[in-house]
Amino acid sequence: MAADPASNDTGSVELARRVSIEIRMTAAGSRIAGLFCVWGRTMAGRRDDRSAEAAEYRRWYNTARWRRRRAAQLEASPVCEFCLKRGIVNDGSRQMDGSVQTNPRRRFLVADHIVAHRGNPELFWAGALQTLCPDHHDSVKQAEEVRGYSTEVGIDGWPVDPRHPASG
Repeated sequence: MAADPASNDTGSVELARRVSIEIRMTAAGSRIAGLFCVWGRTMAGRRDDRSAEAAEYRRWYNTARWRRRRAAQLEASPVCEFCLKRGIVNDGSRQMDGSVQTNPRRRFLVADHIVAHRGNPELFWAGALQTLCPDHHDSVKQAEEVRGYSTEVGIDGWPVDPRHPASG
């Protein structure tokens, strides 16, 4: 039985083509944390609901220039700096508590801007970087940026960050 050309579902063909392109993009970009595809979704498939302004500077992470800068940072400092302060040598294979990272999608390191750039090109391209594990980057560092100070305490029990309200 021959296929009827008039009944060809072009919508299915277009969807298959887009999925095929996205799969190729995902495979190519899976080694780089935080890559975004053209449909506003992260490579992990989650929706990126940030502002249009944030979407503009998020594109900088897809450039060869950023990938070179990130690679240079990770080569110069190949372990999480927050983990190292706690006596844990984490090359991306551990969680922030020192246990083995069981999620293979979180076995990487992040080149993090010490001072949040918030779209400032000078801070993005020339600002100081630090190496962090994804646990520290996605929780401790993000919370610190929102709060405006670190909650880390010293051996005396007092906050080490002079910006902390208790440092008064």
